[in-house]
Order: sequence, then C-alpha cells, then structure tokens
Amino acid sequence: MTKNQLPETRRGYSHSFHVNKQKCHLILNTEIRNNKEEIIECFLEAGKFGTSLRGMTNALSFAINVHLRYGGNIHDFLDAFEKMEFLPNGKTNNKEIQEVPSILSYIAQYIKLCESNGGYLKHKAKDKVTIMENFTDEQMILEQEKALQSCNVKGGG
Repeated sequence: MTKNQLPETRRGYSHSFHVNKQKCHLILNTEIRNNKEEIIECFLEAGKFGTSLRGMTNALSFAINVHLRYGGNIHDFLDAFEKMEFLPNGKTNNKEIQEVPSILSYIAQYIKLCESNGGYLKHKAKDKVTIMENFTDEQMILEQEKALQSCNVKGGG
C-alpha cells in the first residue's frame, strides 16, 4: 500500500453539535475526486482536554486518518458507527438527527445526510457549517482552535 499525498490546500467543513449536552466538533477535509467530493481527513473533538473521551476521540481520528491516507474510504466505518451504542447518547441539537445511541452514530448519520443532500457544501444551508476553502495549514489550525475555544476546551494532541 502506498500513502496518498494530501494536497497542501484542502476544503474543510467544521460542524459543531451536542449529544446529550456534550459539545462536539467534527472537521471534515475533502477533495474532489472523479467529480465527487470525498473525505480525505476526519477530526473529532469531544470532551475536555485530558479526559478519557477526548483521548479516545483523538485516537479514533488518528486511526481513521491513517486508513484514509492509505486509500481507505470513510464509508468503511459508517455502517459500524451508526449501530454503536455508548455514552454520551441521547438528544442532539440537530433537527434532522434528533436522537442517537452514541457520538459515532451521530457522525455516521450526519455524513450520510450531507451526502444524500448533494454534498457538504449544499447541505450548509440547513446547518451551521463553516467553509474553510483555500486555507493554509496555519489558518486551518487557527479555525480549529477557535472551534475548541467556543466550548472552553484547550487544544492539544
């Protein structure tokens, strides 16, 4: 297997959501391949810095991104994620996904919902999505830090 080179400039979408009062951030970086927008990076942040939840979401993000860099597809995870049940679970702040059995289930449903509505860019009208097009790596990091600060979470590994 060969490691795919990421483009220096990536289109990114930042989505903030709550599952049972737990604030979470999902950042999806995409690239157009074969006239279709595909996820090439996925970052999930949940919980305060230093907590088990934060550590597990960071580890999961790392594992997903290794899979994507070596030619895998985000869809390899979505069906499994959609069925997972663990805390935090419950009501969300998204009118289209009102209740979920876990944060990962929310992510799977959200990605599938965006794709069924014509892609991430077209779905933004129904959602509070920040479009980070043509951002440098430094600008992307600043946007991620702003998202984390909005829920009083310190950045980190």
